[in-house]
Amino acid sequence: MSSSHPTEAVGLRSNSVGATGIAFFVVAAAAPLTCVIGITPLSFAYGVGAGVPVTYLLAGVVLAVFAVGYVAMSRHISSPGAFYAYIAQGLGKPAGIGAAFVSVIAYLLGMAALAAFAGFALSGSLDTWFGWHAPWYLCSLLVLLLTTFMSVREISLGAKVLGALMVLEVTVLLVLGAAILIHGGASGITAHSLRPAGVFTGGLGISFAFAYASFIGFEQTAIYAEEARDRARSISRATYLALGAITLFYTFVSWTLVQAYGDDKVAGAARHDPAGFVSVATGTYLGACWNQLVAALIVTSSFAAVLAFHNATARYLFALGRERIAPAALSRTHRRSSSPYVACLLTGAFQIVFLGACAFRSVDPFLQVFSWGAAAATVGMILLQAACSLAVVGFFRRTGLETRVWHRLLAPLLGFAGLGLTLCLISANFDLLVGTDTGVAGVLVPGVYLLIGLLGCGYAWWLRTARPQVYADFAARVAEPAAVEEVSSRASS
Repeated sequence: MSSSHPTEAVGLRSNSVGATGIAFFVVAAAAPLTCVIGITPLSFAYGVGAGVPVTYLLAGVVLAVFAVGYVAMSRHISSPGAFYAYIAQGLGKPAGIGAAFVSVIAYLLGMAALAAFAGFALSGSLDTWFGWHAPWYLCSLLVLLLTTFMSVREISLGAKVLGALMVLEVTVLLVLGAAILIHGGASGITAHSLRPAGVFTGGLGISFAFAYASFIGFEQTAIYAEEARDRARSISRATYLALGAITLFYTFVSWTLVQAYGDDKVAGAARHDPAGFVSVATGTYLGACWNQLVAALIVTSSFAAVLAFHNATARYLFALGRERIAPAALSRTHRRSSSPYVACLLTGAFQIVFLGACAFRSVDPFLQVFSWGAAAATVGMILLQAACSLAVVGFFRRTGLETRVWHRLLAPLLGFAGLGLTLCLISANFDLLVGTDTGVAGVLVPGVYLLIGLLGCGYAWWLRTARPQVYADFAARVAEPAAVEEVSSRASS
């Protein structure tokens, strides 16, 4: 991937990316344009109708409460394996290794879903623009090769590319929203859809499940702690910046789409043509030529999301290699860029093989790979976030490093309750998330993750006997020396 020779190293390059760059990775992982076009119409159609904007606010509030403890813990722990490191510190090493297994599977599934969607979108665009009938799997292969190349390069390059792509896709949707407001919408501008009472209908669970799925990836900020400039501030700023930006963006765009069709007609329009819901509004208020730009930006949006997930997945594998839980070769970093190049290459290779197998089996890239992969990844992330909330309580209770009750106890417990409710809503509405009748999949998918976590716990107990030093060292190096000294001084006084 580079003319320089890679070599083994023990860490990622520090001071490589700031709060804004980390926020770009996180927002890109959420793929806002893709979510607005692919998920929001379904929420209007089968959920609370005109009340959809409030569900995005509710999802943002739940995650903001979760983020309080998550950010507080990030000040004391620095590891590319954020979730598993936090859980190991707060709930014990077996739980941490189990979380590591779940994390890798969830991120791989999320990346596979996005890579399949990117190939699907690029294939359709090439056919429309140039008449080229390129199979989706070849387009996905191209996307994966590009993201692998960029992941191996210095992280600041990826941040710059993501920043440019994010500005483009967000700008187009903001311009659409502004045009709708300037034209006065379908029947005048109202704030009725922002009233909380409008969401308490039979479709709240469906819309909330869709809204939460649109935020997936926001928790990736802590993964870049080791490479961040001014880590204590950068992770906190990036987390709240990304979460606030995503929440306000989804709320504003969905509210303007309500204005585009009217409070009483938006649900019917979404049910009639969910695939063309946003493009019809774009053509009406901006002109047909803007739909071509939106089509192009769907491709770049999905590419940016794949790159963000590629970076995050590679850093999890790197961390596990450094912990000697996975092969040590995964901990090698590039001599020039200090990127985890072996983990990046393995991540790309896995996706190529997996999507190649899907293509060989004639699996539909959108209706099956993307829908199932995204839904399954969402479930995995919720389970990890819920476990992390409990880990925050355990960590601060054990170390005494946080004295504020809101940060060390109340917010994490409230976040855990909110995430538990979200998991129940998603499981109950799993059929709609994947677009087909799944039977008991809404229960089986969390069950499979729990089984994977138990296998990780079993591996941890084996390590404790067979490789006691590896077990003892697991997640032990992530505590900041200053924090350890502070706890030791308190214990001795």
